[in-house]
Amino acid sequence: MPADRALIVGGGIGGLASAYGLLQQGRDVVVFEQASDVRKIQLGGGFHIWTNAARALQQLGLYEQVQAIGAPLNATDYLTAKGEPLASWPVAEIARENGVVDVGVSRQDLQALLVEAVGADRIRLGARCTGFEEDGEGVRLKLADGSEEQGSLLVGADGLRSTVRAQLHGEQEPHYVGYTQWQSLIPNHKDYALPPGAERVLFGAGSRAVLHHVGGERLFWAAVLYGAADGPEAQAGKESLCKRFADWQEPLTAAIAATPQEQIARLQIYDRKPLAQWGEGRVTLLGDAAHPMTTNLSQGANQTLEDAAVLTRCLGAGTEAEPALRAYEEARIKRTTAVVKQSALLARTGALKRPLAVAGRNRMTALTLGGPALKAHRRFVAAEL
Repeated sequence: MPADRALIVGGGIGGLASAYGLLQQGRDVVVFEQASDVRKIQLGGGFHIWTNAARALQQLGLYEQVQAIGAPLNATDYLTAKGEPLASWPVAEIARENGVVDVGVSRQDLQALLVEAVGADRIRLGARCTGFEEDGEGVRLKLADGSEEQGSLLVGADGLRSTVRAQLHGEQEPHYVGYTQWQSLIPNHKDYALPPGAERVLFGAGSRAVLHHVGGERLFWAAVLYGAADGPEAQAGKESLCKRFADWQEPLTAAIAATPQEQIARLQIYDRKPLAQWGEGRVTLLGDAAHPMTTNLSQGANQTLEDAAVLTRCLGAGTEAEPALRAYEEARIKRTTAVVKQSALLARTGALKRPLAVAGRNRMTALTLGGPALKAHRRFVAAEL
């Protein structure tokens, strides 16, 4: 067994970004993904690569490639459902202060880029992890087909219901945070009333929506409804969504109406209580396996890219696995814990439905986002990783 062979469970954005970073160090890396097709790993939609994640991509050596597949974002505007302004963040200005550009990207496009960067020969599809064992030689990964793989370290990047996490910390059901999110991409964004470079975040009663452009002249939209996991809000289809958001500021309703039902991804959102320690020995966690969070801060994938950059740095050439993994966890746990908690707090305020409560929340949102939150965001995205 090569002394520097890294085993990564999970072929999503975090697993592949980490694999790429470790490959650049000259390590032998194998990614194990239970899906039979990498195109099925990322559900429809996109996300905002904020300044902090763009800086992480710089460290990984992937920044220019990702910029090329994205659409630059200039401002994030926060509004009520009717389009009344609450606050506006100059995200392009903040990014320039840090030497990068914020972009909107398609999850599928980013996934395809990472697959190509890592190399298909490094990714084993249809390989479901069932557990692992540590011994004097390193880590032995067990797969559902009965085979085993030996490595010097193991990274569990296998998502919300991580097998690696379950073995480390026990089986625990994730926490449903109270809302369902629908999302998709539609072509020809110029046909919709959203200026180039604009991102809109709209707040309604027990509901929220996000719109911004991604590469390839497409428009990303996401719509959120609060309600029980098995309630009518969580089961809404395209027709119900069009009715529910009919009086919201356009182009939300037009975007939903233009999307074929089969292209709308439905995601019930979960998180978990933060862990004080992610791994042990030669094993650690990354991304949603380590710190699943709500979508309220739009930081889930961004924090995962930060994880990949810090893990790569800590596992620099010649570094012993165990101390490097603990250093990675020490560098990441405090930051991600704060994001998980803040995101969960915002999820609770988003559940408000009574008119007076919603009006009060909107006033508080305007006051907070227009001053303290923007200052905190500038510090957050500029922090050293």
